[in-house]
Amino acid sequence: MSEPLFHSHLTDALPLEHPLATARVECDRCQALLHAQSNSCLRTWIETGAGNYCVRCFVLAVGGLDPDPLTQLAAVDCLPRSFALGG
Repeated sequence: MSEPLFHSHLTDALPLEHPLATARVECDRCQALLHAQSNSCLRTWIETGAGNYCVRCFVLAVGGLDPDPLTQLAAVDCLPRSFALGG
């Protein structure tokens, strides 16, 4: 088991050996495009054992409150084990 992975659009690319490096990845909640097949991160996103999420949907998926207008992280500091990556 390992921690969820934070992928930044600032770094842009995943390591070539990463299984999603050449995959199209969408947010499992809102279907926003997160990562392109050209190995380009289009927005900051989190890879978890429970799916892949844009930052806003990750906060909501783990029990956070809707970040409107201020981000309220609520339960993000107490992730359930289901958000761990296998392996």
